[in-house]
Amino acid sequence: MQIDYSKIITDLIQRNVEKIFKGVYKKGEEKYQELIIHTRIAFEKYLKSAVNKFSKTKSIIDKHKPVYIYDFYVDIDVKCGEDIISTEKVDQLLEYSKKITIFGTGGIGKSTLFKHLFLNTIRTTDLIPIFLELKYINDKNINDKEYNLEDFIYESLVNLNFSLEKELFIKSLYSGNYIIFFDAFDELNSDKKSFVHKEIERITNKYGDNYYLVSSRHNEMLERGWDNFYDFNVIPLDKEKAIQLITNLNYHEDIKNKFLFQLREGDLFDTHSSFCCNPLLLTLMLLTYEEYAEIPAKLHLFYEKAFNTLYAQHDASKGSFTREKRLEKKGLASDDFENILSIFSAYSYLDSKNTFTRNQLMEYISEAKEEAKEEIGIGVEFNSDDFKIDLTEAVCILIQDGINYRYQHRSFQEYFTALYTCKLGDEARQEFLMELFEEQPDSINEDTVFDMMFDMGRSKLERDFLIPTLNELKSLIINPDEAVMEFKFLDLIGTKLSFIIDARMVEDQVIHNVRARLVYSKPLKTKNSRYRYLVEFINAKYNDYFKHIPQSDLITTSDKRKIGKEMYERVAGEGAYPDTTSTFQRTLNMNTFTKEDVKDVVLIDTVMIGKLRNALWVLEMLKEKYANKKTRKRRSKIK
Repeated sequence: MQIDYSKIITDLIQRNVEKIFKGVYKKGEEKYQELIIHTRIAFEKYLKSAVNKFSKTKSIIDKHKPVYIYDFYVDIDVKCGEDIISTEKVDQLLEYSKKITIFGTGGIGKSTLFKHLFLNTIRTTDLIPIFLELKYINDKNINDKEYNLEDFIYESLVNLNFSLEKELFIKSLYSGNYIIFFDAFDELNSDKKSFVHKEIERITNKYGDNYYLVSSRHNEMLERGWDNFYDFNVIPLDKEKAIQLITNLNYHEDIKNKFLFQLREGDLFDTHSSFCCNPLLLTLMLLTYEEYAEIPAKLHLFYEKAFNTLYAQHDASKGSFTREKRLEKKGLASDDFENILSIFSAYSYLDSKNTFTRNQLMEYISEAKEEAKEEIGIGVEFNSDDFKIDLTEAVCILIQDGINYRYQHRSFQEYFTALYTCKLGDEARQEFLMELFEEQPDSINEDTVFDMMFDMGRSKLERDFLIPTLNELKSLIINPDEAVMEFKFLDLIGTKLSFIIDARMVEDQVIHNVRARLVYSKPLKTKNSRYRYLVEFINAKYNDYFKHIPQSDLITTSDKRKIGKEMYERVAGEGAYPDTTSTFQRTLNMNTFTKEDVKDVVLIDTVMIGKLRNALWVLEMLKEKYANKKTRKRRSKIK
């Protein structure tokens, strides 16, 4: 049953309108009541428009009509440290902090959670919620020094019928009566993330009495960057919540009941827990259940079956009715459609685009069509508009969202990008991967493209990407002195040496405790930061190979403090201790650091240095592996 928000919104604004504008309007002013009424109407119109937009969504199950989110929504829990918190009511989160970051993997339901929290704020609090989709900053000119996050917030409100003057709204931000939801930081283009990161930090300090929530896939810029934010992680669905989600979905009752039986009574949840605990993948499992008896363990095989199901699927609301595909009727086979879609996905992924205007969508389709003719040899001429219609109405990989188009979920774009890359010739693949490494380096760790490519075509990825990039890294840091080489790596990825000095009184005497740590540059601060992503990817993928390699010895906390104190005295000067707690940072520099400093810096983070050593060992292992393969091929030819 849908909730009527109209009266709730009216009451919420009525209770808060004078509180919000305390200090903005003065009661003695002429037309005071007129201004208050104008303000109340502006907020009511915004919230009613926002509720209409964010209370409904299209899904893979309900592809052609927006569905009320509470028809399928399941409350999920989040974790902060050892604390597990229910998100049923927004107050349960806000008790922890006014500034919260919520992290979760792709498809775990972060945006749906934020929509629930937005609606719950209206129903259960006196706060005014503002919902912001950060992906729309990708289209803004942030090089304009006058543009800031307040501009974006105000534009987002105006787009949903907000009519209050900008100057008055910005003044109202000091009131502390807002909760602002920044949804999907991870969907920002690489060149926009640093700007938004700094802007969020600025406005949360400037308007510190409001509440702020940010959602994202795991992102080091956020995890390391905001000391005053509490970090929460979305907890994957347990068996009970997975069953509840499937029960809520509007799908063929007989198929759904059979699937639910396997979840409840069978071993489906246990054997495929990594899929069942993710709402998106669980939903895709339901879609593929009728056609495929087995669920593949590897993600790319799972998406392959999901695409085949979506391509051939009957309309859930019309029984056996299969929606006609225009291009199939004109002779374009399903594998050709898939090839064009993979090109479209790869090109848009490289440009960090997963939401498109109609013109942008048509441009990408035309570009994909041209490459398909040249590279894949598709002989069928087709109309780009027909492809758009099939993509959005028949197969539903993309859905229309207002005047724009977007992927059902980014993970589809990632799968098709990986598929495209694996189908390329060696030279073209290496060129594309190197461009991706240059333009989207954080995709190595934050998205699933490289993960799926590793499973789909491991040898191709090793030959055409890992060996060249690791060779490139080695050439930049090579030095006969191992400590110098490791120092150069830390310098390359933008590392700073940070000293935290705590001053406290003990028996009328000031005692200084010094902790030294290495702070790695925020992503894309320098283009060489990408080599850290590369090293971390290698360590994740080849973890089993390192068991027999001597690892760096971790030094104790007391050893680190001893090293830190000695280094601080060398760098800042003996006796240069502050009277209170402070932080002192210094950028690594081979020319100004002594040999002793170099060795000490390397000791401070033996974990990262261990990862570097592992990566360089993998390089030699891969070079030997493919040298042996070439030798075997030559010998077989001679025979």
